[in-house]
Amino acid sequence: MSESVSFGTGGLLGQRWIGSLILLTATPLFALTMWYICFEHSGSVVSLYNEMVSLGWSDYFAKAIPDPFDPVAWKIMLSYMAFELFLMRCVPGETFRAGLTATGHTPVYIANGVQCYIISIVTLLAGFYTGYIPLGLVYDNMGKLLAASNVFALCLCAFLVFKGLNFPSTKDFGSSGSWIIDFW
Repeated sequence: MSESVSFGTGGLLGQRWIGSLILLTATPLFALTMWYICFEHSGSVVSLYNEMVSLGWSDYFAKAIPDPFDPVAWKIMLSYMAFELFLMRCVPGETFRAGLTATGHTPVYIANGVQCYIISIVTLLAGFYTGYIPLGLVYDNMGKLLAASNVFALCLCAFLVFKGLNFPSTKDFGSSGSWIIDFW
């Protein structure tokens, strides 16, 4: 087994970090813009364009990007995460061993995804029919949920890069030499 590790070559303009940086910044803005087009402009790109022209870029983004730190959005998101983490840990399933990595580590998983999905749907429907979970809550807060999810994802990825470089759990770690590519 070779000790050298390849992170690939090429990329946009021969630089992988440029494409990674563009995707890291453009994807959240694209997702929020798509939500805004559907929610505020009934799907009309022409209406969005007219608003962008009349407001200007900075005022448009100030209006179109919802508050990513809205407490209701974070309560919804963190409650859902806690519920899914509980299911992931507590719902039984077959033990699945993935393929051997280059450093000799074999990841082990519990194959319970389908069961957790079904329980999630049944719980949502039961919560709706008992009046505990208003389904409109997600629709009404979708923009804020998207914004909060993007902030959470970026923070989680930054934490994972830091952990992976400084406190790895297995021998499967390393750096490409670029923080942007490692983050990507």
